[in-house]
Amino acid sequence: MEAGTLSPAELPFGARVRAVFTKYDGRPHWEYDLVVLGVDEYGVWVGGAPGGHIARPGLEFTSDAYWVSLYPHEGMWVATINDTGGTFSSRVYVDVTTQASWWHRPDGVLQVSAADLDLDVIRRFTGEVFVDDEDEFEDHRRQMGYPADLVEGARNTATMLYDRLRSRGEPFEEVAESWVSFCRERVSSDEAGRAVVDREPDADVAVEDPPEDASWTFEAPEPAEQAAPPVAEHPAEVDDTGEEDLLAVWADENRDRPLVPEVEADDGPAVEIEREDDDLPVEDDVEWNSAPYASGEADYPHSGPSVARDFADVEGIDTSPVDPSEITGLLVTTETGRESPLWFDGRSVDPEEVDITGELADHLRDWTDRWNRDFDPVRGWHPRAVIGDYEALGRWLGRRVKDEVGGLTVTLQLAHLGRSSLTEIPAADERDPEIVELDPRVDGDLPVRGDIVTLAGTVGCFSSEVNTRLSAWAESGGGDEVEAEELRWFMGSELGPDYRVL
Repeated sequence: MEAGTLSPAELPFGARVRAVFTKYDGRPHWEYDLVVLGVDEYGVWVGGAPGGHIARPGLEFTSDAYWVSLYPHEGMWVATINDTGGTFSSRVYVDVTTQASWWHRPDGVLQVSAADLDLDVIRRFTGEVFVDDEDEFEDHRRQMGYPADLVEGARNTATMLYDRLRSRGEPFEEVAESWVSFCRERVSSDEAGRAVVDREPDADVAVEDPPEDASWTFEAPEPAEQAAPPVAEHPAEVDDTGEEDLLAVWADENRDRPLVPEVEADDGPAVEIEREDDDLPVEDDVEWNSAPYASGEADYPHSGPSVARDFADVEGIDTSPVDPSEITGLLVTTETGRESPLWFDGRSVDPEEVDITGELADHLRDWTDRWNRDFDPVRGWHPRAVIGDYEALGRWLGRRVKDEVGGLTVTLQLAHLGRSSLTEIPAADERDPEIVELDPRVDGDLPVRGDIVTLAGTVGCFSSEVNTRLSAWAESGGGDEVEAEELRWFMGSELGPDYRVL
């Protein structure tokens, strides 16, 4: 499964993160709040502090120690490293999971989601290393129908992690300790049990904020000297101590509560929408994460099948360049030569100069990143690029910009189509909705016809629950009209008022 990756601008130091775990069949699991500490070659590091509220169905508690979690750039695992001095029994607790997926929630909070696959690789503070919950893995493998490749990946991951912890390999040693030390000095919990950043560090501690323009390459402080406890011999593959690490142990209770709170709608019944991004299959010949993260360039996974029109071979398209000085008001185009895709009355501007909010500003810069990565002015689009995703996202961004700037004229240009693509964006109450059709005859992973971008800015797909139900409906032939009506409702809820689902 592909990870949902974010650009450097979307992972600033101190950004709020909501960690949401489920079991493989979608049942809810652990949830808690964190803050971004930084990103290094191993992945994204986030932290929590004493007073943090941690909960799963049937159990909740308050942390009494600092901890950091590592979400790797690639890999079927999530690691938690607990500080000393609390009641946690484990120094390192690594959960074998699906590849974690990141997305921007509409409220501006980053959410990271993964499905727990039962196997845990643990190192106690005593140095004992073992693999836990193998019996649970076997039970759930049969009950929940884990695919063969998922089973193989989980087992191989557990073996790799066990060897890494036994040999005291990085990033679970000095690298992890450096992030724990940084978290200890800069993170606390608010009254609601959410992790927050202390902007004023202790005067006696030389710790600096990660630079605002270099969050992608921020390096943690040098680790403090620490005597490593001896590594105990591996007594057994399954823990028989009966102890439970409450931060990261996954359980198998029966649950009746919905995945998320109900969402009220004016013209239909309350529905339950799972607001998380999706791990989606990628076309076999697409290598979306081939560029190294250390390069500092944004890396985008394929976000689902594109059903947008491909204008590349259409005759009569006027691809001549657009002179921004000819456009009054805001021009939204990636052909600026700058990170920002905005011009205002012929002058290149940053989103913040015209009062664009932070989340939308990040989406605009990411759109420029797509253009710079996938389009060559001589050879055209990279053969593996999804042109339709670029176009659908551009139209979505044009509408969002218009909604934020109000009375200003907003003109959108899809740069590869030149003058032919110039479109003035109407105000929200004057726009015709985009048509999206549910159709089991559509070729591709989803039975959806039309360009789709969700309220959260996800291109080409919906949340994992809706994607799963769409695929199952199509595989059954699409004859279940009751399910079709529910799917249309879910799709419309995630797409918002700019779309009409047929």
